Amino acid sequence: MTLLRRRPVAPPPAVADAHRAALEAVSAAHRLHVPRSTVRRSAPAPGPRRTSPPGAPADDRQPWAAVPADHHGASSSGTTPARGPHDPPDAASGAVDAAGATSLACAFALDLTSWDEDNPDRRAAVLARYLPGVVDVERLGWDGRGRQRSETVIPGALHHLDATHVRVDVRVRVTPFVRLPGVAALHPVPEHEPTGGAVLSAAPAPVAPGWVACDSEWVRLRVPVACDGAGGLVVDLGAARRDGRGAC
Repeated sequence: MTLLRRRPVAPPPAVADAHRAALEAVSAAHRLHVPRSTVRRSAPAPGPRRTSPPGAPADDRQPWAAVPADHHGASSSGTTPARGPHDPPDAASGAVDAAGATSLACAFALDLTSWDEDNPDRRAAVLARYLPGVVDVERLGWDGRGRQRSETVIPGALHHLDATHVRVDVRVRVTPFVRLPGVAALHPVPEHEPTGGAVLSAAPAPVAPGWVACDSEWVRLRVPVACDGAGGLVVDLGAARRDGRGAC
């Protein structure tokens, strides 16, 4: 069986002319950038012109700042950006760091309201860290008798007295002790040296021979904190006297 191949039949002249006209129209449309859809799209709203840092891809979708800042934090125009409420204070301005002042006031309040008549030197050495200018720290806020331990403190409001002085309100929960009559301390509380960067506190041990703990109490203190001129913070009793309310 022999298959006969059909020869392609040329289209009529009218159909060929129509095909050529359609191809020319499509080519002309592409050259003129004629949109394929008649639906018009709204143009995006104009926004701030963004600049990319050196080496970054030229993509306007990247969230680069409109005005690039140098490595010192200042803009290229020479102005310093405004400080935010959570930015740390400028060391050159001498402003008191609120978080640092609150932390120092809480620690000082705990040590100030802790004492032990059997070991008064420990409390004096601890308070000297907060009050470098006070000589008689052994009797500060204490008559030298009894035993008391503070473990819990709640910070309150912070009041700015001036540019370099603040006052922090705190509440301290204290536990006083009473000595049992006729009970001798056969075994004194052992002493130890802190390790790992820790420092001593004025709080005595929670249990001691011859002493019994009473119910806890809440004490409210107002602790004045100031800059020491070298970038640190200290408790400034002079600010408490100027404020007229005292430290406690």
